[in-house]
Amino acid sequence: MNWDAIGAFAELLGSIAVLVTIIYLARQIKQNSDIARVDAYRDMQKQWSEMRERTMDRDNLDVITRGLQGMANLDDYEKVRFLKLMGDEFAFLDTVMLMERKGLLDAEYEVVEKFGAYYKNVLKQPGALEFWDTIKDGTSPYLVEWVEKNSNN
Repeated sequence: MNWDAIGAFAELLGSIAVLVTIIYLARQIKQNSDIARVDAYRDMQKQWSEMRERTMDRDNLDVITRGLQGMANLDDYEKVRFLKLMGDEFAFLDTVMLMERKGLLDAEYEVVEKFGAYYKNVLKQPGALEFWDTIKDGTSPYLVEWVEKNSNN
């Protein structure tokens, strides 16, 4: 075997090693992306559960229930609490929408549609519309578009 043949063989082995490395890295990137999506979904579910717990607190539930009937049913302190609690709710929806747009949630799960069904019911309440009119100028255009499309405004 001459040196040219040995060099060509070594070059072939090097090319195969580079190809195997690229395939390995591509699989690792895909696996990490899948893990990131699962983590994002788990974190979203945890945040949803924590919000439900806050909502079920007796005092918060009373403020939300009366506030959804109309903010005139609340004193000044309760209005601030209502705006904070509702703000957290709609910030969550905005985050879910962002996560879906950025590919962190698979569209096949229809997460925005599933959570959206809850928010569509909330938006049927007069106090929710009052809340929305109060905060909509400070929210993302995506959330504004979604709420305007899914409310009676």
